[in-house]
Amino acid sequence: MRTLARKSLAWVLAVLLAVGVWGMAGVSLSTVSAATNGDYTYTTLSDGTLSITGYTGSERDLVIPAQLDGIPVTSISNNAFQDNSALYSVVIPEGITEIGAQAFYGCGNLADIDLPSTLESVAANSFEETACFNNPNRWFNGCLYLEDVLLCAYPETPTNLKVWDNTRIIAGGAAAYSTNLTGLVLPDSVEFMGEGAFAYCTALTSVTLSDGMETIPAAAFALCTELREIFLPDSLRVIGESAFAGDVSLGAMVLPDSLELVEAGAFELCTGLSFYGHAGTYAQQYANNNGFPFLVIADGLPFMDVAPSGVYYTEAVQYVYGEGLM
Repeated sequence: MRTLARKSLAWVLAVLLAVGVWGMAGVSLSTVSAATNGDYTYTTLSDGTLSITGYTGSERDLVIPAQLDGIPVTSISNNAFQDNSALYSVVIPEGITEIGAQAFYGCGNLADIDLPSTLESVAANSFEETACFNNPNRWFNGCLYLEDVLLCAYPETPTNLKVWDNTRIIAGGAAAYSTNLTGLVLPDSVEFMGEGAFAYCTALTSVTLSDGMETIPAAAFALCTELREIFLPDSLRVIGESAFAGDVSLGAMVLPDSLELVEAGAFELCTGLSFYGHAGTYAQQYANNNGFPFLVIADGLPFMDVAPSGVYYTEAVQYVYGEGLM
């Protein structure tokens, strides 16, 4: 058993490295070709749009083009503008949905950053070691926000992290290693979370995700070894690879009917975990196929006489944790 545990833990750590808790993740769509246009290099993604992979210019105030060669730009790849000391401000255009790891890392003079409303993903370390990042006046209660994105929370984050109510995106690795953090409630404004956002928060015991969130990304809460309860929204569709890997204290989890996919290793090493949910759902299928106990929420509970709405789901969660069934 010890050998198996060591191998499993090594696998978890390898996945964490791969998905970017240490800043290596980024644009995920596969590329099919590469080209140049002026100062820009780019690749064509599998969906036909472009990702900027490099920039050789020296503009002080840069407006990144929304199109290159007449084709929409939808992402900025890993390291695309890294260490460009000429940049003082940048406007990222509407249409961009992803910013890769370390995309603007080390742009020491970059103080002003304009993000698009179309943005959905910001990978780890995208703006670290910029003038914006290093400006102490931009930090509030240990957190750095850029418009509606929580970019980073220091490891010394207070016990209960208060995420601003208008926050829409939490960047990859934003609060990883926040070892003081014990409780987390995400406001309903949060739509997207980056890979490894809260990985290795070893004191974290309780998490409530935002209503409307559809995906828990890879390694989002991996190695949160004290995590005991997680309240999932009934909008949740996907639980990503290694999302809760190594969370050895997890005892029970209510899986919503909306769940469609649980990726590889999402609950690796969660050996004491049982799932609650409805019969005939993907949640039950997943539990049965992967050796997890599945307890059907049905006639024994008065609020489960009909298919659950969000209210019923909330009551189910409260029942499981309130009755000490974890």
